[in-house]
Parts: sequence; C-alpha cells; structure tokens
Amino acid sequence: LFAGGSGTQEDPYRIDSAEALDGVRQYPKAHYLQIRDIDLSGWGSWDPITNFRGSYDGGGYTIANLSISAIPGREDGMNFGLFGFGLDGASFRNITLTNASIVVDGTYVDFYGLMLQGYDDPVRVGGICAETGHFENCSVDGSIRVLECAAVCVGGIVGDGAYDLLRCTNSASIYASSTKMSNMYGFSPAYCGGITGWNY
Repeated sequence: LFAGGSGTQEDPYRIDSAEALDGVRQYPKAHYLQIRDIDLSGWGSWDPITNFRGSYDGGGYTIANLSISAIPGREDGMNFGLFGFGLDGASFRNITLTNASIVVDGTYVDFYGLMLQGYDDPVRVGGICAETGHFENCSVDGSIRVLECAAVCVGGIVGDGAYDLLRCTNSASIYASSTKMSNMYGFSPAYCGGITGWNY
C-alpha cells in the first residue's frame, strides 16, 4: 500500500500515490511522509480522513485536484476537507493543496431532522482539515463553497479549533451561506476566514 516506512515518527510511511493517500485512513495513529506530487483528478469526491491521530508531512510536494462534493448529514457527515477531524494532537506539516474544489450543499437537507438525530454542531470545512490539529507550512488554493447550512465554520486551512497555525497561507476563494434556518440554539452563524473559520 505504501512506498516504504513502518509508520513511526522516525520511519514514517511513505506516500507516493492517490491510493497510498487514501490508505492513510486505515492507520489513523501512524505517521506519514509524502515523497511525490499526487494528482487526485479522476478520483471522484474525496472521503475525508476522519479521527486522525498521527502526523502527515507533505514533504513540500503537492496534492492536486482534491474534489469534495457532499451533502451534510448521516451519509457524508458534518466535517469536510482532506482530513475531517484531527485528534490527540494530530499534526499537519508542509501540505500543499492546488486547485482544490470543495462544495458542501445543504440546500435540500432537513436540518431539524438532523438535530433530532444528534447533529446540533456546525458544518465544519477546511482545505487541510475540518476540525482540530497542529498546522505548519501548509497552503491551499482553489475554491471552497458551503451552501445553505444552518451553522458553519469554514477556513482555507482549518474550519474550527486549530491548536496552532504557523506559516500557513490560503489563496482559495471561500463562500459560505448560513441563511436556511437556525440551529437548536436559535441562531445560524457563519464563521468564515481565509485561514480558519473559528478558533478558541
């Protein structure tokens, strides 16, 4: 699956293809080093890598043409990006996304029904990771659009909750609308930023 390595910090798994990148989700506690430019064109809609607890070092190489087209809810979840959720100090370094396209469309979603199912949190979208992590020397370009969601946190690098952000840049265009209806707390905020949507 990988081009070498054992998944430790000293000897990370080597990522050299779209298939290897997709394989990261199989070992979310491991450490990874990208060793080649990766093109995701033709891959279809990318499924975000969730509950990632390790580290990913892009090695200064690019990940081109990441595409996500999703509807928030049970099937697609509520977090969208290359990674969906970073846990336990997950680290993202030297990752470069080029020509990324992320579209999350809640136009036809019944958000009241989602709230009854336990989805009372915002939709979180970030080019590198939707929620939480350490970010260093990461960059994103392309387009991020979040349409008609009850509450959103959208950022070019991370949507919500970065532990730290060092030397990260974003040139992706970002659009977010939060006008459909309020969430369970009675409001429908749209937190939107070039680097991060919301941080605390």
